[in-house]
Amino acid sequence: MYRYSGWIFIALLCYIPVVGSFIPSTNFGAGIPDLDPLRALAYLLVLVFAIEHSMAGQPTSMHRWIGIVCIYTLVVVASPLWSPAYSYNSVLIQELFNNVVLPVCVASIALVLFKYKQTVRRYCFHLAVASIVLSVIAIVQFIQGSSVIHGQARSMATFNNPNLLAVYLVLSLAVMLYAVDAGKIGKKLGYLAQTLLVLAVFTTLSRKGLGTMVIAFAFYYWTINKKRNLTIIAILMLSIAVVAAGVSQFSSRFSSDEVERQFQGKAAMAIAGVEMFLDNPVIGLGYKGYYENFGNYMPNLWRDKYDAHNEYVTAMANYGIVGFIPFLAVFLYPLAWGWRRMRRLPRPYIREERLRILVGLISLITFMISQFYAGHLFYQNVVVFLLYANVALMLSTSFRKNSASGLSGKVGR
Repeated sequence: MYRYSGWIFIALLCYIPVVGSFIPSTNFGAGIPDLDPLRALAYLLVLVFAIEHSMAGQPTSMHRWIGIVCIYTLVVVASPLWSPAYSYNSVLIQELFNNVVLPVCVASIALVLFKYKQTVRRYCFHLAVASIVLSVIAIVQFIQGSSVIHGQARSMATFNNPNLLAVYLVLSLAVMLYAVDAGKIGKKLGYLAQTLLVLAVFTTLSRKGLGTMVIAFAFYYWTINKKRNLTIIAILMLSIAVVAAGVSQFSSRFSSDEVERQFQGKAAMAIAGVEMFLDNPVIGLGYKGYYENFGNYMPNLWRDKYDAHNEYVTAMANYGIVGFIPFLAVFLYPLAWGWRRMRRLPRPYIREERLRILVGLISLITFMISQFYAGHLFYQNVVVFLLYANVALMLSTSFRKNSASGLSGKVGR
C-alpha cells in the first residue's frame, strides 16, 4: 500500500546518514537556501506518502503525541515574532520548516508505516546494515587517526561531529536489542551490529555516548529480567574500558581535570540561561534568544554569541514557559505512555509488543540525557528523525493492526 514511501522512509533513516556526506547539496543560486540530501529525501518522502495515502483512501490515525509535538512546533515557528534579531524571510522559513516541521511529518508518516509488520522488519534489517557500516568506518578512522577534532582523534564516520554519531548509534542500539529478541533480524547479524556499535561508540570518545549506551543495555536487560545478559555486557564493557584506559586519547579525554573543566563551563552557561528565563519567563527571548544574548549575560568571555549546550536551558531562554512545557511534554508524554502500557500488558512478560515499547523508552531516556549536555541536538535532523521513528515504533502498538501487507517483497531486500 505504501510501497514507495516505505522504501524512501528506510533510505532516509538508514542510508542517507551513511552516504549523505558524499552527495553534494543542491545550489539554486543567490538568495535561495541550499538543500542537502537528507532534507531533499525527506521532502520527497512527504510528497510520495501524501500521494499514496490519498490513493489508499484510508482514514488517518494519529496519536495524541503528534498533537503535542505540533504545539511545540507552533511555538518555535511563532518565536521570531518576539525576537528582535530575526524576521521572516526565505532562509528563516526554510530553517524553521526543516528543523521543526519536517520532523513532525516524518513522525506522522512513521506512525502509519509501522502499522505493518513488513515495514518494521525492513526498518530493523536495514538499520542494522547501516549501523554496521557506520561502526566499521568509525573504528577504521580511530585506528588510522584520520578523524581529529580539537587535537584529539575522535571518530565521526560520515557525520560532522563525534557526539552526533554516538547519539545516532545509541538510538540504533535500542532497535538492535529489540530486533534480535523479537526475531525481526537474525541473531548473527544483530549481535554483530551490537558488538560493532559498542566499539564504535568507544571510538567517538563521547562521554554522553558511552554513558547512555551503558544505560540502554542496563535498562533493557533489567526490564526484561535477563540478568545473565546484563552480567555479560557489564564484563564486556569493563574489559573494553580497562584496555581503553591505556590509550592516551581516552585517558586525556576522561581525566578528572578535563571533566571538571567541562562541567564548570557548562554550568556557567546553564546559569546564564536560567537568568535569561527569569528575565523573560512567559515567552522567553524569542527565536535563538540564548544564542543572540549570550554576550549580555557572559560579558567576560570572548564570544558574543554561543549555544548553551543544554537543550532544556535553551528552550527555557528562547520560549519561556509557553514553549518549555510543550518541549518537555514531547518527551515525558510518550515516556509515561510507554511505561504505563508496558506494565498493563498481560504476561508472558517477554513478547514482541513489550520489546517494541522498550525501543521508545530507551530512545527517549538516552536522548533526554544526551541533550542535557549537548548543543543544538534537537535540531539535528539526522538524529531527530531516528528518535521520532523509534518513538513512533513504540506508539504504533496502540493501533493493533500490524498488517503484513505494508511493503511487498522479501525482508532484507
